[in-house]
Amino acid sequence: MVTGVFKDVPPNSTMQFNFLMSWATSPEWQKDTWYLHESYSFVKPVPGTDIHEIEAKFPALAERYKKGPALKDLKWAIQLIPLADIHLNPAKQYEIEAKGNRRAVSFLGMVALVILIIACVNYINLSTAKAIERGREVGIRKVSGARPAQLIGQFLLESTVINLMALALAVFMVGATDFSIRHLMGNGLSYGLLFDGSLYLRSALVFMICIFASGIYPALVLTGLKPITVLKGRYSFSKGGIWLRKGLVTFQFAISLTMITWTFAVYRQIVYMSGQDLGVNISQTLVAKAPASTEDYSRKIAAFKNALLAIPGVTGVAGSGAVPGREVAEFLANRRYGADLKDERAYEMLKVDHDFIKLYDLQLVAGRDFDKARPSDSTGLVLNEAAVRQFGFASNEEAIGQRVWLEVNSGKPNEIIGVIKDYHQQSLQQGFTPIILFMDPNYGWIPTRYYSLKMNARNMTASVEQVRQTWKALFPESSFDFFFLDAFYNRQYQQERQYGNIFLLFSALAVFIACMGLFGLTAYATARRNKEIGVRKVLGASVQNIVSLLTWDSLRLIIVAGLVALPVSLWLIAQWLQGYAFRSDLTWWQFAIPVVALVLVAIVTTAYLTIRSALMNPVLTLRDE
Repeated sequence: MVTGVFKDVPPNSTMQFNFLMSWATSPEWQKDTWYLHESYSFVKPVPGTDIHEIEAKFPALAERYKKGPALKDLKWAIQLIPLADIHLNPAKQYEIEAKGNRRAVSFLGMVALVILIIACVNYINLSTAKAIERGREVGIRKVSGARPAQLIGQFLLESTVINLMALALAVFMVGATDFSIRHLMGNGLSYGLLFDGSLYLRSALVFMICIFASGIYPALVLTGLKPITVLKGRYSFSKGGIWLRKGLVTFQFAISLTMITWTFAVYRQIVYMSGQDLGVNISQTLVAKAPASTEDYSRKIAAFKNALLAIPGVTGVAGSGAVPGREVAEFLANRRYGADLKDERAYEMLKVDHDFIKLYDLQLVAGRDFDKARPSDSTGLVLNEAAVRQFGFASNEEAIGQRVWLEVNSGKPNEIIGVIKDYHQQSLQQGFTPIILFMDPNYGWIPTRYYSLKMNARNMTASVEQVRQTWKALFPESSFDFFFLDAFYNRQYQQERQYGNIFLLFSALAVFIACMGLFGLTAYATARRNKEIGVRKVLGASVQNIVSLLTWDSLRLIIVAGLVALPVSLWLIAQWLQGYAFRSDLTWWQFAIPVVALVLVAIVTTAYLTIRSALMNPVLTLRDE
C-alpha cells in the first residue's frame, strides 16, 4: 500500500486524472478490504509528525488483520512519499500517469556534470598551454609592481567572463531547442521552473564552481612565473605541468569512451529486447477497450463478435482481462488439490475466452486449448510453465488432469487442461510470472477489459472504420477506444529509447568537446615542435615519419584512456543490465568498436595539423637559428 503525503508541494503542481468518484459513496466492502490494489491514500500529517514512525507502526497493524496463507510470505506496509516526489518513484500498479525514472534523471545529471568537467579541463589545458604567450605579459606586470592577488583576480575575472558568455548561450540554446527536447524526451520544458528559487541557487552554485575549477589552476601557474626567466624567453613547461595536461586529456577521453561504450550497450539492449521472440503474436492486432456494461450485455457482446468476424479483414476476435504489454493485475491465492492451506501462493489470473490462445498463437506444450464442444472446459484452467513450476509439478505433462483449489471457490476444484509455453506478458525487463488462464463464470467479478481483433493489412483503414460502425450500432453509449497492440507493447521500451537518444547526444557532445581540446593542444604542441620538425626533415625524415611521430603522441593517450575506461565501462554496464530479467550478452567487440571509433576521430581531428607541420618548408622554421 502506498500513500502520498501533502508536504512541501510546489505551487505549480497538478494531479492528472480523467474523472473523480466519491469515496464516501463507495460500497462498504470496498472501504473495509485490505486487498484493494487500485486504491491510494493521500494523507496530511500533523506538523512535526515523524513520517518514519507512522511507517514503522503499520506492519504490526497489518498482521492483525491480514488473512490467508498465500500472504504469509508478504509483508504489508505503507510507504509515505511526498506528493512532489511521486512522479520519479518506481511505478506501482494502477498508476494514473506514466512515471519518470529517478535513476535515469540522476544518471543524466551526472553525465551533464561530467561534460562540464570536460569543458573545464579544456579551459585549463588551453590556458596553461598558452603560458609562454601570457608569460611575458605576467612578467611585465610583475616588474611593474602587480601583486599575485591582482594577477589571480585578473585570470579569475577572465574565467568569469567566459563562463558568463557560456551561461547566456546555454540559456538561449535551451529555450531555442524546446521543440527538439519535447520530441526527444516526449515532454517539453516546464515553465513553472521559472518560479523555482532552488533552481537559481543550484545554477549559481554550479556557475561559481565552474569559474573556480576552470580558472584557479591557470591563474596559479601563470602568476608563479619568474619575470626574469620569461622576459628572457627561456621559459619552458615543467615536466609536472606536461604530465598534468596529458593526464587531463587522458581523463577526457576515458570519460568519452565510457559514455560511448554505455550508449552502445543501451542500444544493443533495446535491439535485443525488440528482436526477441515474445512467445505471443502481437502483430496486426487491434485492441478495443470493453464497452460499459449495459442491459442484455452478454447477447450484445456475442452479436458484436459475430459481426466483427463478418467484416472483411478481421480474421479473429478474442476477449480477455489483459493484453500483452499490460500487467494482468488480478491475483488469487491458489494451491494444489489436497495441499495444506499453508501452501497457497499468489497467481496472476488472466480471464480469457475460447479464442484467446489461438488468436495470440500461444504455444501449447501439454494438454489442449479451451474447447467450445466441451461444456466442462468453462471451469478448466490453462497454466503457463512458470505456474506449473510454482505449483510444484515435476513436468508439464504431469500437471494435465490435476486439480487446483482457487481462492474463494465454490467448493469444487478446477481441473488443469493445458499448459502453454512461457511468453512475455510484459517487457523483457520483467521475468516470467505464474499466470493461470481461466473462463470460470464463478469469478465473474474479474472483468473482461479488452477485445482483440486480428486484422488483415490489405485495407486497414476501411476495416477499422467498419469495426467502429459496428461498435456504434451495438454500444452507442460507449466510446470506441482502441489501439494497435504492437505499438502499445513497444511503448514499454519508450523510456529506454529516450534514454539512449539522450545519452547518444551527450556522448557526441562529450567527444566533440574532448576533440576540441585535443585539436587545441595538438596545435600548440606542433607549434612548439616546428624547429624539431625542421631539423628532422633536414636530416632526412620523411613526411610519413613525422606524421606518425606527431600522431603517436595523441594515440597513446587514447590507448591509456581505453585501459582505464574499459574495465570501468564493463562493470557499469554489467550493473545496469542487472535491472533486466532478459539481457544481451557482453561481447569483446562492443568494447573494441568504441575504442577504434575514438581512435579514428582523434586521427581525423589532428590530421590537418600534423600533415601541415610535416609538409612545412624547414627553411622557414630554421632560418632564424
